[in-house]
Amino acid sequence: MRKLLFLIGSLILLVGLIACSDNSEDANEENGLGDDIEQDSEDNDQSEEVEDSNDDQENEEDVYTEETIDSPYYITGRIVMLGENSEALGFHFQRQDADQSREERLLQSLQESDFTSIDVLADLEDVRLVDDSTIDLIFNEDHKLRILTSAEQYFLTEMLHEFSDLYGFSTINFYVEDDQGVIYGQYGDLETMEVELEENRGYYVYEDPVEQPPEPLFLNAQTVGEEVKDETLFNFEETIEAISYSNQDAEGYRSAIGESIQIIEVSVEDRHATVVLDHEENRESIEELEVVLQLTALDFQLESIQLIDEQEQTDKTFVFDRPHIE
Repeated sequence: MRKLLFLIGSLILLVGLIACSDNSEDANEENGLGDDIEQDSEDNDQSEEVEDSNDDQENEEDVYTEETIDSPYYITGRIVMLGENSEALGFHFQRQDADQSREERLLQSLQESDFTSIDVLADLEDVRLVDDSTIDLIFNEDHKLRILTSAEQYFLTEMLHEFSDLYGFSTINFYVEDDQGVIYGQYGDLETMEVELEENRGYYVYEDPVEQPPEPLFLNAQTVGEEVKDETLFNFEETIEAISYSNQDAEGYRSAIGESIQIIEVSVEDRHATVVLDHEENRESIEELEVVLQLTALDFQLESIQLIDEQEQTDKTFVFDRPHIE
């Protein structure tokens, strides 16, 4: 009898527990708790997806296109008018695909930049490398150096000094075939020319009105009378600051750093310079700035200059093969 009562009690308890469980599930469904739990799970999944998407987007925004430009640089020049009565030597600067040595490029530079009325540099047959900083200029026997006018002699000397320095040469020897020495215009007999230049700091853009469409040339700050020193010569950082502006009475030239170009940071370490900038300029204006920075780096005998463009998200490093000259 007791066993029967125990079994009946157990069945009643089991039925009660099942009924409570069903009532609890029904109550959750009525109150929407089940749906809320499922929705919370879906929301958490979507939130994780959005966070992952934002992380990917931030990573993409931080990626800069890196490029190293180490092809040989090449310089040519032309005499231009500044104002009504002043003349100056302007430079073209470009990188070229041909793998030419510094002395080969200097020969080409001089011949393509010949401004004389008698094509005196057509008689220049070769530029021969003696050591890292010394070259021989080899003229043929019919050379016309002896009949240079005073003005032609002045600008030819300036061109020889400027070009040689930019390519890293400090001593020039003159030869006629195998014999050292030439008659150099009104100067007379000349065997060796030491490259001597006033220290320069920075370059400016000149648009020659003679050329159509105008093609920019680059004038050094010393030539156009811009400031290159305070109590001492500007360092690289100070030079970039100085060439951001030009004199109010500047005739025919301007700064390559336009009003919408912001120089964020400039630094130099171990003959390597870094310039960080942001801008709203077009590609043509930035290419002019790239040339100005490269020419300026050469004046400081830097091995390379890195240009980080935050607008275009590019990281370019321009490398130079110019040796260091004490």
